[in-house]
Amino acid sequence: MREKVLLDEFTWPELYQRISQSDVAYFPVGTQEGHGPQLPMGTDMYIATGTGVLASQKRGGVVLHPLGYCFAGATNAFRGTVSIPMHLEMEVIKAVVRNLWQQKFRAIIVLSIHGPNDIPIMMALRELFEYERIVASYFNPYTFIDAKKYGYDEPAKEAAMCYASMELLGLGELIPDLTQLKDEEKPPLDLPGRDKLRTGYHFTHMLQHMPTRKVEVAKGMQMLDEVSDELISQVDSLREYSRFIEQGGNPPFSVKP
Repeated sequence: MREKVLLDEFTWPELYQRISQSDVAYFPVGTQEGHGPQLPMGTDMYIATGTGVLASQKRGGVVLHPLGYCFAGATNAFRGTVSIPMHLEMEVIKAVVRNLWQQKFRAIIVLSIHGPNDIPIMMALRELFEYERIVASYFNPYTFIDAKKYGYDEPAKEAAMCYASMELLGLGELIPDLTQLKDEEKPPLDLPGRDKLRTGYHFTHMLQHMPTRKVEVAKGMQMLDEVSDELISQVDSLREYSRFIEQGGNPPFSVKP
């Protein structure tokens, strides 16, 4: 039986006991989007949540219910992808983090592996710091795992982390029969001129976003274990910095000419 760490699972007395022991809050932010023919729409959300759950089991703290509606980006071409404007995502993130800060959480970490979320999450957290002196950190589990270390490419890495997260979250029965999966080629993204530009685009084929890979859940678990340890290693630094800012450290225009 999995230990309770998700905020929505606790009774009120249980929650008070839990947060009296730790001021760490993990806030997963994913999206609902197409991930090839073999991965669930909630892949990004599952990995972010699974990483937070494992870290919380190891070190304490609580994991918030994930924000599953974000700016999707290139996967907007797929039916079922649910996307919201970046400015709305930012406001939700700021509201949640602000509320956590008011409740005296001092190690608040927003978790996401969804690529476009680098923009709204960092903008939200930067605005909270600049205008309200609220401190929170962004952590992307995906960037801390070297796929080659596990003998995988990037699509295989994401698939393995997703299936391991599903197992961790009690969704193991939804994992497909991995013995039946076959590696598939990724079709080229045929958008003339885009290779030299930094601009928006949409995928044009299902396999362009996470083509099928044959993976092992056990390797995914190793990845989650590795990345959750990295996440935990940042908690003390974040708490120390939050306390410093809260006590008036680094005020505006404090540098003498």
